[in-house]
Parts: sequence; C-alpha cells; structure tokens
Amino acid sequence: MNEIAGEILAILRRYLSEPTSRSLLTSAARRANVRLEVLVRSEIPQLVQQLGPGLNIFLQEPEKLQNCKSLLALVAVENAPSIPTESQQQPSEGRADGISVPIRAEHDVVRARTLGKDMAKQLGFSEVVQTKVATAVSELARNIFQYAGTGEIRIRRIEGKRRGIEVVARDQGPGISDPALILSGAYRSKWGMGAGLRGTKRLVDEFELDTHPGLGTTVRIRKYAE
Repeated sequence: MNEIAGEILAILRRYLSEPTSRSLLTSAARRANVRLEVLVRSEIPQLVQQLGPGLNIFLQEPEKLQNCKSLLALVAVENAPSIPTESQQQPSEGRADGISVPIRAEHDVVRARTLGKDMAKQLGFSEVVQTKVATAVSELARNIFQYAGTGEIRIRRIEGKRRGIEVVARDQGPGISDPALILSGAYRSKWGMGAGLRGTKRLVDEFELDTHPGLGTTVRIRKYAE
C-alpha cells in the first residue's frame, strides 16, 4: 500500500474499525481494478465510487457519511493538502488551558469537531448537548477555513459549579465590518456569510464576538451541562 492509499485508509479508520476499513478498501480496489501499491490520484474517483456502497451500509449517520466522503474527495485533488496517515498525523497540541487545533485544511474542520464532541462526552454531556457542541465547533472551524484560510480552534473544560466547555475560534483574516448586521440575520450573502455564526449563537449558552476589519476575528462560546 503506497502513501496515497494510506491517506484513504487513515480517513476510513476515523469512522470504522481497522478490519472493516481494510476490508472495504481492499474490496473496492479489486472492483475498481486498481492496485493499492501503486495507486495514483487519478484513480481515486473510481475507487471512492466503489467504496460508496460499503460506506452507506456501515455509516448510518448522514453527517458522518458526508464528512467521510468529503475527506476522501480531497485526496483526489492533486494540490489539496494531504490527509496525514496514522504514522504521520500530528496530535493536537495539549495545553494547560485545553486543546489547540490549527485549522489549515478541510480535514482539520472534521478533526476539531470530533475533539469537541469527545470532550463534551468526557464531561458527561447528554447526546443532545454533545451534538450541539460538535455542530458549533464545526461551524466556527469552517468559518475560519472558508473566510480566513487559516486559524486556530482552542477547546477547554470549564470546571466548578457549572461544568461546561469553552471553545475559542481565532483567525487573522479580513474580519467583519458590521458584526451586528451579520448577527441580525438581515444580511444575505451567496456564500452564507453570517449563517454559521448565527447558528452557533443559537446552539450555545454564551457567545462573544470580537472582530475588526483587517485584523481578524475571535469568537468565544460556552456550553454548560444541562
């Protein structure tokens, strides 16, 4: 199995067990008539097409299925950032004040979402609250990637009388010229600008936005156990 095939296997392992991931990949390669030892990016679309039926069976949650397929599609793009294999993948930076996730590519959005949900689960949040946290983190990370290009998501626990989770999304992008207008819902953009922030605000208990044109944006949210 070469490096490109390893990228695909690394993605499958995020959602499926090791045996299932290898079995699906091997079977799909056989049906697509490609060799994993010498796989090239031009062959990935036909390989992903053959992976489709198996993924539809094993990934019952629509969101996980879509995320997995999106990451697989990225591998086929010659100039897209490569998806780290298990041996190459850099862990999120552990800090005294939580976990820091650099946002530079599409797969970083998924990674931040997963880490947010994992922390919410560790705190004993209900499934509903876990999903709210995961969705909020995903929206903030996607905003960074889509509008600023790069940035950082920091996730930390809130201890004390009210257990919770705090997420800080920070970038040095173009900023927002009229945040009040964006959050009011009166502004409409073909790119959906503002919709992610408004949706995030509805999902959490505390929401703070600090943004200045040309200086970037920082969003701080908090969600407490229900």
